[in-house]
Amino acid sequence: MPEWTPETAEAIAREAGIGPLSADHWTVLAHCREDAVRRGFAPCLRRLAELTGLREARIARLFPGSPSALVARVAGLEPPPDLSRDIQGHP
Repeated sequence: MPEWTPETAEAIAREAGIGPLSADHWTVLAHCREDAVRRGFAPCLRRLAELTGLREARIARLFPGSPSALVARVAGLEPPPDLSRDIQGHP
């Protein structure tokens, strides 16, 4: 995988149909990357909500489908090991 940059994130987001990235998107991505550095893996949806102060449903709207996996992908990371906490299709 090529080195991650904000431009890479924008391109991945466009490919996933979620661009352009808003301030809330960038907040989630920044916390995801920081937490992954500390813990060695991308956070699950619940942890992203705790880290960002955003509700899980808000993150699910920002990154639809499998939010944790999509956040990780846009952040240039492998998906979190346990996606069972994702809210799929949550309004």
